Amino acid sequence: MVSLDPFPGKGMDWLSNIASQCGWLCTPYLHEISTALVTCFLVVMGNDINRNLRKRIKGLPFLVRTSVFVLLTAFGYGMMVVLVSPFLAGQMARLPAQWLIPVLVSSFIVLGMLAERNRLM
Repeated sequence: MVSLDPFPGKGMDWLSNIASQCGWLCTPYLHEISTALVTCFLVVMGNDINRNLRKRIKGLPFLVRTSVFVLLTAFGYGMMVVLVSPFLAGQMARLPAQWLIPVLVSSFIVLGMLAERNRLM
């Protein structure tokens, strides 16, 4: 039987070490990464959110519909970025360093899959 392990006798510790080192390299940038995740999520899901809002306020007068839309886009989305990003960064900071890279990569892959489903790519 042929072993594919690049460092025989050491098990998979080398992979864990690489993942930990990459995780530690990303740690100072968690706020920027979390902001990118939240804004990507809002870009991908924004059309669905706006469509649902339009359905709910369809019968209201024009001025009310416009005000609600401006409040949602200017303040709602902005508040989400401002409030959710630090929370998400804090949660990511609690992850063990070796799990940070797999979680980040899979999060962006899921966002990419959502973007593909919504025909944004």
